Amino acid sequence: MSASFTRAYIDTAVLDRLSVVLSSAKLRGGLVDSKVTWLEGTKYDAPAEESIFILETHRFSLRQLKDAKNALMSLLRTADEAIAIHQVTCEPLMFRQGLDSLPDEVLGRIFELSCTTEDETIQRNVPVILSHVNRRFRAVAFATPIIWGCLDSLQPLDQLEEMIDRSGFSELTMVVSSPPEIFGKRRAAMRQMLDVVADDVERCSDIRFVDVLTGRELGIVDRFFDKHEYPSLKSLTIEKSWVDDTDYSEYIDEMDFGGDWNMPNLRHFRGVNVQASAAMGIHLTTCELEFVFEKPLEWDFTPIFKAFQSTKGLESLSFKFKNIIGSDDRQSDAPPRAWFPNLRSFSLHVCEGIDILSLQTVFWSLNMPALTTTSINIGTAQPYAHELLEQFLQQPRERPALKSLRLVIHNSLNPFTSDIMSVLMRRAASLQDVHLQVSGLTLPLPTQSHSLKWKTVYFDRCDSLDDRAAKHLTDALENDCEVRMNYCRNISKRFLQHLLARFGDKFHYES
Repeated sequence: MSASFTRAYIDTAVLDRLSVVLSSAKLRGGLVDSKVTWLEGTKYDAPAEESIFILETHRFSLRQLKDAKNALMSLLRTADEAIAIHQVTCEPLMFRQGLDSLPDEVLGRIFELSCTTEDETIQRNVPVILSHVNRRFRAVAFATPIIWGCLDSLQPLDQLEEMIDRSGFSELTMVVSSPPEIFGKRRAAMRQMLDVVADDVERCSDIRFVDVLTGRELGIVDRFFDKHEYPSLKSLTIEKSWVDDTDYSEYIDEMDFGGDWNMPNLRHFRGVNVQASAAMGIHLTTCELEFVFEKPLEWDFTPIFKAFQSTKGLESLSFKFKNIIGSDDRQSDAPPRAWFPNLRSFSLHVCEGIDILSLQTVFWSLNMPALTTTSINIGTAQPYAHELLEQFLQQPRERPALKSLRLVIHNSLNPFTSDIMSVLMRRAASLQDVHLQVSGLTLPLPTQSHSLKWKTVYFDRCDSLDDRAAKHLTDALENDCEVRMNYCRNISKRFLQHLLARFGDKFHYES
């Protein structure tokens, strides 16, 4: 590469003067006296000299200093351009030298890490890209079977077969999804892929059925699991999408599926609009269930807990509901109690169209004595929202280990009064970390004062929280509590200064 530099025009007299200054600094151990050392040829004894002479002396010194600065800046710019040119040449050479020095085992491990992601697109494409860089990359990629283990129904069948062969005996991830535009060919595409991987399903550790649209497609999934054994399966995802013209009764019937599947090592299940069988839940440690419908659907929550009757090792449970109206017989036909002795984390996300009171049966059915962390997100709250929270916290003896609570209630469009603070201060004595985001709710002052042992409290967009309510709550906190506030617009600057003076560096505010 030919080097090209910008020409730097510098007065040689300035360079001579700069050389004298640098030599003087070298003799003095690097010390440069700004008054004396710089211009030894213009000595003066101020203030004995006339003012005009002093002025001219300073102006002369100033001009020389500016000239020297400009000369140095020009040299620096030229040096920066030269450095950039050398870097462009050196960096790829250094990168290649570094790669050449890596053993194949280390390079293969890097390839493995590059495929360690939840994004199936990256998992599917990275091995192919790596094998087309150069001969060595291709050889190392072929010698690293684990990177070829992501199988996607969007791939051609011959490519799927080739990736299965290259994966050797390593674990497989299978993703079955078809774009809606090929609706008429979806079932055929699903069957073709399942036939290709049928002989290797015992190696599957992660199976994901995404965007299953119809009951017939769900039947294909059900029969596929009935046919084979899955000793290596650790994670299973089944997502059933909503179709606008679906009949409600048919849709409810289609949610029930699953037989006596042989999945002895299944640890994680994610289901969207499906109800899994009890056989799946025996060894689960994490479970995510979503029941999200585009139109209101009358349905009770009893079937949800069928899969949990024999589940004892569950450690994390997450629910999401949208457009579910509790059935009329929910009071008389209460769901069975589910015992979770090891559950540590519980999350509930309630979107619009939900009968809040019907969710109390969910809380009543869950026995979680070891619970430490919970998150409650209510999308469009009703005046009974605080009753839902109180239902969850009203028996603290059943949840003595509860330490962290995240409560999010969105209700800006229809504000109402809800005494969330009193519920928290009265019921949640064991809490240590509290995150509140309650926009639109009017928070009256608690009727009684309490002493709180909270270690962290975060008010996030609590637009109705004012100085009086905040003072009543913070007065109950100990001085070592960390207090955070974000966009609480009714809190005055004066009260913020009070909190800063009390809590010091443990108080943080973001506007």
